[in-house]
Amino acid sequence: MRQIRNTSDVLRRVQFAALGPNLRPGDQLRYRAAAPVPAVRLETTGALARARRHAIPSTFWPAWTARLLPRQERYPAVRGPALAASLLLAGTRLTHAEAARLLGDVISHWTVTTTLQRLHATPQWSDICTALTALAGHLDTQPAVIDYERRRHLDYTSLLPDAEWEDIRLRTERADHVQMSRRLAPYARHVLFTRLSGLPFTRTPFSRSRNDRNFKNGLAAFITALTPELAAELTRVAEEFLARHQIRDEPTVWQPPAKILDGLDLPGLDLASLDLDEIHKLVRTDGASAAAIARRSGTTSDAIRALLLDHPAPADPASGARRRRARYTISREQLWDLHHGQRLSFAEIGQRTGYSRTAITDLARVYEIPMSIYRDGKQLKAPADVEG
Repeated sequence: MRQIRNTSDVLRRVQFAALGPNLRPGDQLRYRAAAPVPAVRLETTGALARARRHAIPSTFWPAWTARLLPRQERYPAVRGPALAASLLLAGTRLTHAEAARLLGDVISHWTVTTTLQRLHATPQWSDICTALTALAGHLDTQPAVIDYERRRHLDYTSLLPDAEWEDIRLRTERADHVQMSRRLAPYARHVLFTRLSGLPFTRTPFSRSRNDRNFKNGLAAFITALTPELAAELTRVAEEFLARHQIRDEPTVWQPPAKILDGLDLPGLDLASLDLDEIHKLVRTDGASAAAIARRSGTTSDAIRALLLDHPAPADPASGARRRRARYTISREQLWDLHHGQRLSFAEIGQRTGYSRTAITDLARVYEIPMSIYRDGKQLKAPADVEG
């Protein structure tokens, strides 16, 4: 930026109008090149970024991630945190590494750099930059609704003990008329942790292996199977957990107002534009996975799961009855042998046992059996989730 030093602020702004689009993407954010009035003099003490980090979750907000990233982005789990770190650049001299560090070091500085470069290469970069700059400004002028910096440092080891989950399970079974496994407690804990802390799945303090593929797939299935009744129970647990840590003035979850993005041409999908009734039907009646719904909708599985966390599909009593009948005749060991031993698809198992594919899929969720794609006895895809 030597070419605009030692000049008046007025001249700096004139020069920015010409030079801004040619700056590196991180510098365009630093100097607020997309704002009506660029930040021609950057804050050097770091106080602005340290204050702003309290208002930013380490993983970014799912609905914003879905809007700012290109549709069907392959790596939203790392691109989201990179967007979060990039918010700290606006108006500051922070490096990418310093920005990542302030939000818990959940990603590397290289991920921040490559994410901004990928977005810079899209036709919508100017509007993406405008969105991030406007969001940073909004967070600077409004009190933080959630203090994410405090949330990042809470002790979550006592979150949702097994005994409390057992009470929830029994109450929800009576309300939803569906059967839930005792083994689902770890999934419920992980959902609560990520939503409360704003940290990624990999930072959970729980004993289950964070790199266990089957566990991740089971977690995905748990989210698509979530019902409003169970979601309400988990919200209550979250509120009580916060109260035990003397946090009574914050909602459990929050996201910035979508109106900040009004009028912008962004590469991702506005989740509010999706037909929730249709998605609920796909989940409950058709047994569709988040991945399948994402392919139909032109977004990512992460985005669909985030939507279902906020707006879970009501339970299907008929599906629950089918699953209960199936459990009388098909044990977990039998279903595992049919699927992974004999390499039958869920549809083939349904034909053999007299149940629908959806009923078998639901039963596999309860039994926590990972799904593989088999055709003619050959494995086409390694064990994936049981969402179908």
